[in-house]
Amino acid sequence: MYFVFVFEEKDRLGNKVTIIGPNTSRVQRITNGLLAKNKRIRTLRAAWEEAEKITVASALNDALKEGYIQMALGVEGHMTAMLRFRLVSPLKRQLAELKGKPWLLIEGIFSPKPERIGALRQAYANFAADPEKQKLIPPYKGDPSLVDLALILYSGESKLPLLTNDRELYNFSADLRAMGFCELIKAFPYVKF
Repeated sequence: MYFVFVFEEKDRLGNKVTIIGPNTSRVQRITNGLLAKNKRIRTLRAAWEEAEKITVASALNDALKEGYIQMALGVEGHMTAMLRFRLVSPLKRQLAELKGKPWLLIEGIFSPKPERIGALRQAYANFAADPEKQKLIPPYKGDPSLVDLALILYSGESKLPLLTNDRELYNFSADLRAMGFCELIKAFPYVKF
């Protein structure tokens, strides 16, 4: 899931300021390109639920780390809990609105077989043991989450590409495809539209 956000907030002087998330224009361009080709966007329910619980806070934290929200609002130092709450509210509202879009399909039931999950985990263990493949694993990564594993296997079973910004997934796209785990894993940073 890529979180896109555009909302207004008042700065410390009371003026309205538009806050735009870091990947917003890129995600909108890719989404519009897919929709122009009459494509629908799919995700798994588990991935959606992860987005509802984690991605909103993660997107806000990433934006705060970059400092542009504080700069736009004229806030120096620590953000108060109340300001964080005010910033999260429109993000949650936008996520709820996204869920209602007719072009977004949230797959209700996809349960990969435990042996497929195990085989995929073993593939990643093999990547981690190979000195050349180790170079492709981002720092502090390498063991994909159960949701990531399910997305890879869903790609394989549905014959649909997976678009991701997770390097530990797209760096192994060719290997995972050759092993029959996925259809295609495309790197979000390199998709052109």
